[in-house]
Amino acid sequence: MKNYFSIVKFIIPTFLLISFLTISGFLILQWLLIIEYDILDIDEELWRQILPFIFPYIPLIIWLRPRLRVIFDNRSYYKSSYSFLFLAGFTISISLIFFQAYLKSITEKLTELTSIEDIDKFNRTRYYSLKYLTLDTTKCSSYSELRREGKYSYQMKFYFTCPIEIDTLKKSSEVDRHFYGVSIKENIEYLNKEEKDKLHDFFHNQILEKIGNGEITNFGYFENLPKSQEKNNFLKAIQSRNTHEKIGNEANILVLMPSRHKDTFTNELALATGSFLIGLGIILLCLIGTKFNEPELKRYTSGEKPINDSVVNELKFLVPENGHFITSILVNLNIIYFLLITFSGVYNEYLTEDELLYWGANTRNLTLAGEWWRIISCMFLHNSLMHMIPNIFALYLLSILAEPFFSRLNYLIIYLTSGLCGGLVSIWWFPEKLSFGGESGLFGLFGVLLGLLLLKEEKLKNTEYLIYISVILVLYLIFGLTGQNDSASQFGGFTSGSLIGIILYRLDKRRKTNC
Repeated sequence: MKNYFSIVKFIIPTFLLISFLTISGFLILQWLLIIEYDILDIDEELWRQILPFIFPYIPLIIWLRPRLRVIFDNRSYYKSSYSFLFLAGFTISISLIFFQAYLKSITEKLTELTSIEDIDKFNRTRYYSLKYLTLDTTKCSSYSELRREGKYSYQMKFYFTCPIEIDTLKKSSEVDRHFYGVSIKENIEYLNKEEKDKLHDFFHNQILEKIGNGEITNFGYFENLPKSQEKNNFLKAIQSRNTHEKIGNEANILVLMPSRHKDTFTNELALATGSFLIGLGIILLCLIGTKFNEPELKRYTSGEKPINDSVVNELKFLVPENGHFITSILVNLNIIYFLLITFSGVYNEYLTEDELLYWGANTRNLTLAGEWWRIISCMFLHNSLMHMIPNIFALYLLSILAEPFFSRLNYLIIYLTSGLCGGLVSIWWFPEKLSFGGESGLFGLFGVLLGLLLLKEEKLKNTEYLIYISVILVLYLIFGLTGQNDSASQFGGFTSGSLIGIILYRLDKRRKTNC
């Protein structure tokens, strides 16, 4: 028990200090740069959904990770330390999201208006109350988009806008700047264009009917949408009007959505504190059974750096070298392509169907019409960050075993040919579905390893990586059965990878024997 309290004293204060500085620093930056002075003009999703899951890991890796080497033995250090860092970072991230909501509730102001004409008398605020609201239903417009959530499942997001009427005497001369907005989400199976248009019209008419009955305009409070992907979609709805009338400058357009009053955000502080305490409790449980690694403790207290730094070694994997030359290039291409899409202004949790097509998704109509480059581009296109990370991790593990058996050229041929074959099988099997993500190339590597096992390659026996690879393969197959992956491209990649891998392996082995 004494040893446990010593370890808690060694780890937890550092974790608590990192948590406090990370959360408070992040919130102060957000308040200064976004809320108070509006210095950074970036989408709200980046602050609220992406950065909270990245920001905490920087100080954790710098200050907490060196201490973990002291409490985990050398054999379990890599697995245990990564699991511990993930848990610590996730604890901070979840509580940070709730703390952001709490910050929003105590800093965002509410402006009470009699009508929309009074809005220019005050500085812009996040929340408004309107005593009188009249909509110009002759100028209503809408926009819809499909987001792929699985092989067969999609989510349709529908955005409806309608100008808020001002004084009738000013109405003819004023440009529309204030809009009422409503959004609808519907989980559906894949729809062709005609079916999508019918559903779009149904939602549009349904909202118009509810406006006429006063069902969805009878709200006391409204939220002024900040720069975000949601507001961008409402702007697309406004711009879709079939009219020659101009709309105001996008930066000056207000889209007001029905909202709960900011004072009803009462649970965010409790949720933030509670989620952090739950995470802290799990971390304390994880420390049970650990003990000091005396050599590492002496090294740490003396200020001596470890000979092998796992983070540095794994970052070196991004540098093409012997043993992973081609894989490093493939990983870098995936990351660069994702960053290119992200910094182009796409901060969505998932790319829409139109965005996927724009950035190179594979689909029968366009590919067979002459856009054959899509079979290559789709191998590096990912639907989201959470789609890309598992694929890169799988590519990393597979390459450790597969790439050393082949020359650089042959390994590249295997990966690209598997991707090509998987793309062709996908557009043959699913004529209207989109194919992307690079799983066909990954399954080509799975096929290569299966072929090497069938050839009884000695170097593949008794290695723990095969356990990880088996787990990854099973997970991919489960996702495929539930419709979350493109099983056709996976089958095409796996089959072609197995055949090509066996052929090229035998040719390489024969060439080395003759030499």
